[in-house]
Amino acid sequence: MIQEQLQQWSGDSCVEVATCPDTVHVRDSKIEEGPQLTLSPASWTGFVAYAAQA
Repeated sequence: MIQEQLQQWSGDSCVEVATCPDTVHVRDSKIEEGPQLTLSPASWTGFVAYAAQA
């Protein structure tokens, strides 16, 4: 599996995103063993488009 990691910072908040061919995984980078959100690439694209408008 090839992973690309992207971190976004906003103050003390940081999320880590790993993209795979069929899924996108999102988690809090400070809590590595914590829960993660798994999305389809289409859902992730929709979320990013929505968040960019906010």
